[in-house]
Amino acid sequence: MDPSDMPSLPDSPVVDKEHYWDFVTFLVQGHLFRVPKYRFVEESEHFCKEYDLDFKLEKEYGVEDPHIDVVQLDVDVNDFRAFLKVLYPRNGDSDASLGLEQWKAVLRLSSKWFFNDVRQRAIAAVNAIDVSLLERIEMAREHHVSAWLLDGYRKLASRSEPITVEEAESLGLRKAILLCGLRERYTGGWNSSSTREREVLALFSSDFDEISAMQAKYPTKEEREAMEAERVKAEAEEEANALVHRASMEEEEARRQEVIAEYERQLREQRENLLRLENEREQFLNGPSPPHSAQLAAGDFDCVPVAPASGGKKKKMKKGSGA
Repeated sequence: MDPSDMPSLPDSPVVDKEHYWDFVTFLVQGHLFRVPKYRFVEESEHFCKEYDLDFKLEKEYGVEDPHIDVVQLDVDVNDFRAFLKVLYPRNGDSDASLGLEQWKAVLRLSSKWFFNDVRQRAIAAVNAIDVSLLERIEMAREHHVSAWLLDGYRKLASRSEPITVEEAESLGLRKAILLCGLRERYTGGWNSSSTREREVLALFSSDFDEISAMQAKYPTKEEREAMEAERVKAEAEEEANALVHRASMEEEEARRQEVIAEYERQLREQRENLLRLENEREQFLNGPSPPHSAQLAAGDFDCVPVAPASGGKKKKMKKGSGA
Protein backbone atom coordinates (compact mmCIF):
# COMPACT_ATOMS: atom_id res chain seq x y z
CA MET A 1 0.00 0.00 0.00
CA ASP A 2 1.21 3.44 -0.90
CA PRO A 3 2.04 5.39 2.29
CA SER A 4 0.11 8.31 0.85
CA ASP A 5 -3.01 6.14 0.95
CA MET A 6 -2.67 5.53 4.67
CA PRO A 7 -5.24 7.42 6.76
CA SER A 8 -3.79 10.28 8.70
CA LEU A 9 -3.67 10.02 12.47
CA PRO A 10 -5.93 12.31 14.45
CA ASP A 11 -4.31 15.15 16.34
CA SER A 12 -5.45 13.85 19.73
CA PRO A 13 -6.14 10.10 19.63
CA VAL A 14 -8.03 8.63 22.57
CA VAL A 15 -6.13 6.08 24.63
CA ASP A 16 -8.18 2.94 25.28
CA LYS A 17 -8.44 2.35 29.02
CA GLU A 18 -8.51 -1.46 28.80
CA HIS A 19 -6.14 -2.44 26.00
CA TYR A 20 -3.49 0.24 25.85
CA TRP A 21 -0.93 -1.38 28.09
CA ASP A 22 2.06 0.36 29.53
CA PHE A 23 5.06 -1.71 30.56
CA VAL A 24 7.46 -1.91 33.44
CA THR A 25 11.07 -3.11 33.35
CA PHE A 26 12.56 -5.02 36.27
CA LEU A 27 16.23 -5.68 36.91
CA VAL A 28 16.82 -8.86 38.91
CA GLN A 29 20.37 -10.19 39.41
CA GLY A 30 21.52 -8.71 36.10
CA HIS A 31 18.46 -9.93 34.16
CA LEU A 32 15.94 -7.51 32.61
CA PHE A 33 12.26 -8.41 32.58
CA ARG A 34 9.74 -6.27 30.70
CA VAL A 35 6.05 -7.00 31.30
CA PRO A 36 2.71 -5.17 31.22
CA LYS A 37 2.38 -3.14 34.37
CA TYR A 38 -1.35 -3.62 34.92
CA ARG A 39 -1.00 -6.95 36.75
CA PHE A 40 1.24 -5.40 39.40
CA VAL A 41 -1.12 -2.43 39.73
CA GLU A 42 -4.22 -4.61 40.06
CA GLU A 43 -2.78 -7.26 42.35
CA SER A 44 -0.78 -5.34 44.95
CA GLU A 45 -1.09 -1.74 46.04
CA HIS A 46 1.66 -2.50 48.56
CA PHE A 47 4.13 -3.39 45.80
CA CYS A 48 3.30 -0.27 43.77
CA LYS A 49 3.84 1.97 46.77
CA GLU A 50 7.05 0.22 47.83
CA TYR A 51 8.65 0.52 44.38
CA ASP A 52 6.97 3.81 43.42
CA LEU A 53 5.27 2.48 40.31
CA ASP A 54 3.42 5.22 38.46
CA PHE A 55 -0.27 4.47 38.05
CA LYS A 56 -0.65 6.83 35.09
CA LEU A 57 -0.55 5.49 31.54
CA GLU A 58 1.55 8.36 30.24
CA LYS A 59 4.71 7.16 31.99
CA GLU A 60 6.31 3.95 30.76
CA TYR A 61 9.37 2.49 32.38
CA GLY A 62 12.24 1.84 30.02
CA VAL A 63 10.52 2.79 26.76
CA GLU A 64 13.52 4.43 25.10
CA ASP A 65 16.25 2.78 27.14
CA PRO A 66 15.57 -0.31 29.27
CA HIS A 67 17.96 1.02 31.90
CA ILE A 68 15.95 4.22 32.36
CA ASP A 69 13.42 4.07 35.20
CA VAL A 70 14.19 0.39 35.69
CA VAL A 71 12.83 -1.14 38.91
CA GLN A 72 15.51 -3.09 40.73
CA LEU A 73 14.37 -6.03 42.83
CA ASP A 74 16.53 -7.73 45.44
CA VAL A 75 15.21 -11.26 44.94
CA ASP A 76 16.41 -14.47 43.33
CA VAL A 77 16.04 -14.38 39.56
CA ASN A 78 14.62 -17.91 39.38
CA ASP A 79 12.09 -17.10 42.07
CA PHE A 80 11.01 -14.01 40.13
CA ARG A 81 10.75 -15.98 36.90
CA ALA A 82 8.46 -18.51 38.58
CA PHE A 83 6.41 -15.65 40.02
CA LEU A 84 5.96 -14.12 36.54
CA LYS A 85 4.88 -17.51 35.14
CA VAL A 86 1.89 -17.41 37.49
CA LEU A 87 1.23 -13.71 36.96
CA TYR A 88 1.60 -13.88 33.13
CA PRO A 89 0.91 -17.45 31.93
CA ARG A 90 2.07 -18.04 28.33
CA ASN A 91 1.07 -20.52 25.64
CA GLY A 92 -1.58 -22.09 27.79
CA ASP A 93 0.82 -22.81 30.66
CA SER A 94 -1.10 -23.98 33.68
CA ASP A 95 -0.25 -24.04 37.35
CA ALA A 96 0.51 -27.77 37.00
CA SER A 97 3.69 -26.92 35.08
CA LEU A 98 5.34 -25.60 38.25
CA GLY A 99 7.06 -27.86 40.73
CA LEU A 100 7.19 -27.63 44.51
CA GLU A 101 10.27 -25.42 44.63
CA GLN A 102 8.76 -23.02 42.12
CA TRP A 103 5.51 -22.84 44.04
CA LYS A 104 7.44 -22.20 47.23
CA ALA A 105 9.17 -19.31 45.43
CA VAL A 106 5.78 -17.96 44.29
CA LEU A 107 4.48 -18.26 47.84
CA ARG A 108 7.56 -16.52 49.20
CA LEU A 109 7.36 -13.54 46.82
CA SER A 110 3.57 -13.20 46.93
CA SER A 111 3.74 -13.07 50.75
CA LYS A 112 6.63 -10.59 50.65
CA TRP A 113 4.83 -8.25 48.23
CA PHE A 114 1.23 -8.89 49.35
CA PHE A 115 -0.05 -10.38 46.10
CA ASN A 116 -2.77 -12.02 48.16
CA ASP A 117 -4.69 -13.80 45.39
CA VAL A 118 -1.45 -15.21 43.96
CA ARG A 119 -0.48 -16.30 47.47
CA GLN A 120 -3.78 -18.17 47.83
CA ARG A 121 -3.17 -19.94 44.51
CA ALA A 122 0.28 -20.99 45.69
CA ILE A 123 -1.11 -22.34 48.98
CA ALA A 124 -3.74 -24.37 47.08
CA ALA A 125 -1.08 -25.70 44.71
CA VAL A 126 1.24 -26.79 47.55
CA ASN A 127 -1.72 -28.48 49.26
CA ALA A 128 -1.96 -30.80 46.27
CA ILE A 129 1.71 -31.78 46.46
CA ASP A 130 3.00 -34.52 48.77
CA VAL A 131 5.20 -32.70 51.29
CA SER A 132 6.84 -34.12 54.41
CA LEU A 133 5.44 -33.12 57.79
CA LEU A 134 8.59 -31.24 58.77
CA GLU A 135 8.66 -29.28 55.52
CA ARG A 136 4.98 -28.42 55.84
CA ILE A 137 5.49 -27.19 59.40
CA GLU A 138 8.51 -25.12 58.35
CA MET A 139 6.55 -23.58 55.46
CA ALA A 140 3.65 -22.89 57.80
CA ARG A 141 5.91 -20.90 60.11
CA GLU A 142 7.71 -19.11 57.31
CA HIS A 143 4.64 -18.17 55.27
CA HIS A 144 2.03 -17.95 58.06
CA VAL A 145 -0.36 -20.74 57.07
CA SER A 146 -2.16 -21.98 60.19
CA ALA A 147 -3.81 -24.95 58.44
CA TRP A 148 -0.43 -26.44 57.57
CA LEU A 149 0.84 -26.02 61.14
CA LEU A 150 -2.28 -27.64 62.59
CA ASP A 151 -2.09 -30.52 60.14
CA GLY A 152 1.62 -31.12 60.86
CA TYR A 153 1.31 -31.06 64.67
CA ARG A 154 -1.83 -33.18 64.62
CA LYS A 155 -0.23 -35.90 62.50
CA LEU A 156 2.97 -35.94 64.57
CA ALA A 157 0.90 -36.37 67.74
CA SER A 158 -1.33 -39.15 66.43
CA ARG A 159 0.77 -41.28 64.06
CA SER A 160 2.04 -44.65 65.15
CA GLU A 161 5.75 -43.82 64.54
CA PRO A 162 7.51 -41.86 67.31
CA ILE A 163 8.99 -38.41 66.75
CA THR A 164 12.50 -38.80 65.32
CA VAL A 165 15.64 -37.00 66.45
CA GLU A 166 15.70 -35.04 63.19
CA GLU A 167 12.10 -33.93 63.72
CA ALA A 168 12.80 -32.96 67.34
CA GLU A 169 15.78 -30.87 66.29
CA SER A 170 13.75 -29.13 63.62
CA LEU A 171 10.76 -28.53 65.90
CA GLY A 172 12.80 -27.34 68.85
CA LEU A 173 13.17 -29.05 72.22
CA ARG A 174 10.15 -27.50 73.89
CA LYS A 175 7.70 -28.25 71.06
CA ALA A 176 9.03 -31.77 70.67
CA ILE A 177 8.54 -32.48 74.39
CA LEU A 178 4.99 -31.07 74.31
CA LEU A 179 4.10 -33.23 71.32
CA CYS A 180 5.60 -36.31 72.99
CA GLY A 181 3.56 -35.61 76.11
CA LEU A 182 0.44 -35.27 73.99
CA ARG A 183 1.18 -38.61 72.34
CA GLU A 184 1.66 -40.28 75.74
CA ARG A 185 -1.70 -39.02 77.04
CA TYR A 186 -3.50 -40.56 74.11
CA THR A 187 -1.65 -43.84 73.64
CA GLY A 188 -5.01 -45.57 73.83
CA GLY A 189 -6.29 -43.64 70.85
CA TRP A 190 -8.10 -40.37 70.22
CA ASN A 191 -11.79 -40.02 70.77
CA SER A 192 -12.22 -37.94 67.60
CA SER A 193 -10.31 -35.75 65.18
CA SER A 194 -12.01 -32.68 66.66
CA THR A 195 -10.65 -33.58 70.11
CA ARG A 196 -7.21 -33.93 68.60
CA GLU A 197 -7.46 -30.48 66.98
CA ARG A 198 -8.63 -28.82 70.19
CA GLU A 199 -5.76 -30.36 72.13
CA VAL A 200 -3.18 -29.19 69.57
CA LEU A 201 -4.67 -25.68 69.36
CA ALA A 202 -4.71 -25.34 73.14
CA LEU A 203 -1.17 -26.68 73.58
CA PHE A 204 0.35 -24.38 70.94
CA SER A 205 -2.06 -21.46 71.25
CA SER A 206 0.68 -18.80 71.16
CA ASP A 207 2.03 -20.18 67.84
CA PHE A 208 -1.43 -20.23 66.27
CA ASP A 209 -2.32 -16.76 67.58
CA GLU A 210 0.85 -15.32 66.04
CA ILE A 211 0.30 -17.03 62.68
CA SER A 212 -3.40 -16.09 62.59
CA ALA A 213 -2.53 -12.45 63.22
CA MET A 214 -0.13 -12.47 60.28
CA GLN A 215 -2.47 -14.50 58.09
CA ALA A 216 -5.17 -11.85 58.53
CA LYS A 217 -2.94 -9.41 56.64
CA TYR A 218 -3.39 -11.40 53.40
CA PRO A 219 -7.09 -11.17 52.48
CA THR A 220 -7.88 -12.14 48.91
CA LYS A 221 -9.93 -9.94 46.61
CA GLU A 222 -13.00 -12.09 47.29
CA GLU A 223 -12.44 -11.87 51.04
CA ARG A 224 -11.98 -8.09 50.84
CA GLU A 225 -15.22 -7.79 48.90
CA ALA A 226 -16.97 -9.94 51.49
CA MET A 227 -15.55 -7.82 54.33
CA GLU A 228 -16.60 -4.65 52.51
CA ALA A 229 -20.11 -6.05 52.00
CA GLU A 230 -20.23 -6.98 55.68
CA ARG A 231 -19.06 -3.48 56.62
CA VAL A 232 -21.72 -1.87 54.40
CA LYS A 233 -24.35 -4.21 55.86
CA ALA A 234 -23.28 -3.37 59.42
CA GLU A 235 -23.38 0.34 58.66
CA ALA A 236 -26.84 -0.01 57.10
CA GLU A 237 -28.09 -1.95 60.13
CA GLU A 238 -26.56 0.63 62.46
CA GLU A 239 -28.18 3.44 60.49
CA ALA A 240 -31.53 1.61 60.50
CA ASN A 241 -31.27 1.05 64.25
CA ALA A 242 -30.42 4.71 64.70
CA LEU A 243 -33.49 5.69 62.68
CA VAL A 244 -35.70 3.38 64.74
CA HIS A 245 -34.22 4.77 67.94
CA ARG A 246 -34.67 8.34 66.69
CA ALA A 247 -38.29 7.61 65.73
CA SER A 248 -38.89 6.04 69.14
CA MET A 249 -37.39 9.07 70.88
CA GLU A 250 -39.47 11.42 68.75
CA GLU A 251 -42.61 9.42 69.52
CA GLU A 252 -41.77 9.47 73.24
CA GLU A 253 -41.13 13.21 73.06
CA ALA A 254 -44.46 13.72 71.26
CA ARG A 255 -46.26 11.80 74.05
CA ARG A 256 -44.43 13.84 76.65
CA GLN A 257 -45.46 17.07 74.93
CA GLU A 258 -49.07 15.84 74.84
CA VAL A 259 -48.95 15.15 78.59
CA ILE A 260 -47.43 18.59 79.23
CA ALA A 261 -50.09 20.24 77.03
CA GLU A 262 -52.88 18.43 78.87
CA TYR A 263 -51.40 19.40 82.23
CA GLU A 264 -51.12 23.04 81.15
CA ARG A 265 -54.73 22.97 79.86
CA GLN A 266 -55.98 21.67 83.20
CA LEU A 267 -53.86 24.25 85.00
CA ARG A 268 -55.39 27.03 82.89
CA GLU A 269 -58.89 25.76 83.68
CA GLN A 270 -58.11 25.76 87.40
CA ARG A 271 -56.73 29.27 87.17
CA GLU A 272 -59.82 30.43 85.26
CA ASN A 273 -62.08 28.81 87.88
CA LEU A 274 -60.15 30.43 90.70
CA LEU A 275 -60.34 33.80 88.95
CA ARG A 276 -64.07 33.40 88.44
CA LEU A 277 -64.63 32.52 92.09
CA GLU A 278 -62.49 35.46 93.15
CA ASN A 279 -64.54 37.77 90.97
CA GLU A 280 -67.78 36.42 92.42
CA ARG A 281 -66.44 36.95 95.93
CA GLU A 282 -65.46 40.53 95.11
CA GLN A 283 -68.89 41.18 93.64
CA PHE A 284 -70.53 39.75 96.68
CA LEU A 285 -68.50 41.87 99.09
CA ASN A 286 -68.72 45.10 97.09
CA GLY A 287 -72.27 44.69 95.71
CA PRO A 288 -75.64 46.36 97.03
CA SER A 289 -76.81 45.56 100.64
CA PRO A 290 -79.74 43.22 101.24
CA PRO A 291 -83.24 44.96 101.43
CA HIS A 292 -83.83 44.66 105.21
CA SER A 293 -80.46 46.23 105.92
CA ALA A 294 -81.50 49.32 103.96
CA GLN A 295 -84.75 49.63 105.90
CA LEU A 296 -82.98 49.49 109.19
CA ALA A 297 -80.58 52.11 108.10
CA ALA A 298 -83.54 54.44 107.15
CA GLY A 299 -85.40 53.93 110.48
CA ASP A 300 -88.40 52.26 108.83
CA PHE A 301 -89.61 49.70 111.34
CA ASP A 302 -93.10 49.10 109.92
CA CYS A 303 -92.09 46.03 108.18
CA VAL A 304 -89.44 44.89 110.57
CA PRO A 305 -90.55 41.63 112.18
CA VAL A 306 -90.47 41.48 115.97
CA ALA A 307 -89.96 38.29 117.83
CA PRO A 308 -93.26 37.26 119.53
CA ALA A 309 -93.65 37.28 123.30
CA SER A 310 -93.87 34.01 125.01
CA GLY A 311 -97.24 32.48 124.27
CA GLY A 312 -98.35 35.48 122.21
CA LYS A 313 -98.56 36.37 118.57
CA LYS A 314 -96.29 38.46 116.48
CA LYS A 315 -97.03 42.15 116.48
CA LYS A 316 -95.77 45.10 114.58
CA MET A 317 -94.15 48.07 116.28
CA LYS A 318 -95.17 51.50 115.10
CA LYS A 319 -92.90 54.42 114.65
CA GLY A 320 -92.28 56.39 117.80
CA SER A 321 -93.94 53.87 120.05
CA GLY A 322 -92.08 52.98 123.19
CA ALA A 323 -90.80 49.65 124.12
